[in-house]
Amino acid sequence: MSAAPGSEPHGAAAGAGRRRRLLPGVVRQLVPFGLAASVVPLSGLIGHGVVSGRAFALGIVLTALVLPAVIVIQLRETPGWFRWTTMVATFFMLALTIQSVGGADSGSLVVLLLPVVWMALYERRAQVAVALGLESAASVGLHAIDPVTPFSGEDLRRIVVFLAVSSLTAWAISRLVAQLARSERSALKGQQTLAAIAAAARAIRESDDARTTACQAAMEIAGASSVFLLESEDAEHLVITASVGSPLEPVRLDLVEPSASVVAYRSGAPLYIADVEGDARVSRRLRGLTGARSLLAQPFSHGGRVRGVVVVSWLEPHPESAAESVSTLALLAEEFGSTLERMDLNAALEHRATTDPLTGMANRRVWREELPRMMTDPGPLCVALLDLDYFKAYNDTHGHLAGDTVLASLGRSWLSLLRPQDLLVRWGGEEFALALPECPVDCALEVLERLRAQVPDGQAASAGLACWDGVETIEALMSRADAALYEAKRTGRNRSVTSVGGPEGVDRGEPAAVR
Repeated sequence: MSAAPGSEPHGAAAGAGRRRRLLPGVVRQLVPFGLAASVVPLSGLIGHGVVSGRAFALGIVLTALVLPAVIVIQLRETPGWFRWTTMVATFFMLALTIQSVGGADSGSLVVLLLPVVWMALYERRAQVAVALGLESAASVGLHAIDPVTPFSGEDLRRIVVFLAVSSLTAWAISRLVAQLARSERSALKGQQTLAAIAAAARAIRESDDARTTACQAAMEIAGASSVFLLESEDAEHLVITASVGSPLEPVRLDLVEPSASVVAYRSGAPLYIADVEGDARVSRRLRGLTGARSLLAQPFSHGGRVRGVVVVSWLEPHPESAAESVSTLALLAEEFGSTLERMDLNAALEHRATTDPLTGMANRRVWREELPRMMTDPGPLCVALLDLDYFKAYNDTHGHLAGDTVLASLGRSWLSLLRPQDLLVRWGGEEFALALPECPVDCALEVLERLRAQVPDGQAASAGLACWDGVETIEALMSRADAALYEAKRTGRNRSVTSVGGPEGVDRGEPAAVR
């Protein structure tokens, strides 16, 4: 398909834009060399004059051809033969210009150093070596064709000294350019690393699974084959809590067994093993899990102490990316530790805001949030209110400290008897609310009887139960459960009563055995 008149393909337009951006830089590079090269013909015109008009004219023609060729080389990719031909033409042009103003004795041989400097600045070592060879040939040729002074040992000495100075100049420039290039690459790598760490830190902070996200970020930054996270389970063990690139298995490491992870955890310093083959510090279980040939164990801290280790592994020994990964992963581990510290703080604050500190049960805030969600699920939903019988008298007799002990023990006991999806809330004082999703009335009554049988220190409890009819409000449902509890209290306490209809309809259950 042909392009419309006046338009050009996207690739051609992009190339033209790139060339327009490069052109000012090319001009800045060429101007100093152009001015230096023009010194020779200008000195001939201003000083002793042009000795050979033919050589001068041919040199000017070659200059007019070489300069555009150099510009083309800077702006676009060219074949190798074009570059080599341009270099040879440059030396031939300079030699003709020097010969036109007096040859080797004119003092203009130093201009032959210009292409050598150019190659040292912008090309590879091979081009520098060829440029030095061409410089030597041009110097010898200019002395050899001098019609006045025959070639002598003094001329040879001057050529050798000139070649030595040119070689040292090219070597120094090449070293300087290489150092600048390394510094630029290092600075660029540093910027890329910081950007990668910033992006990873942002992803970790915003992720619902910060541990897996941290492992994924570490694997991408390090170019590794797998990453897993070991965290302290207790004072004696580390356990894998997240993994990317290898299966997540319930591996527990004893803090006395030989392992690079244990060494890094105990020392608080990263440990890099370039080749794990035969290294006694490598856990066989973890190596079998990842197939690692090299690894880096990077500890992370939060709360002022080491909490775990990020283990990065590669499938080949001595990976190129490992050397740069040590410092990078140290920064990432520091950010990850800070994130976990914030997560722990947020979790503690959330737990404090949603949990009754004495019983360990949820509080009314959780009830207000969770009960509406439960009412959107299919299946039966039963709600109960429970109250300890004569608990005020117990407190008056035994003291409030003993009463608190009863409530704390009751919380642990009752929570252990319920399913994860059940919700037990301390409603206030010695009164509790219970939501049982996916639980019909007969099963809910069995649950209440189990709970009432586990009241500590010989105490008893009454319960009122209501099953949601699917349309009533939370207030109406709670009112029926409260009416059922009132009926249990009125008819003798220590029993469960079920609401079977509206607030007036209750079914009196049998009292549990009094302990």
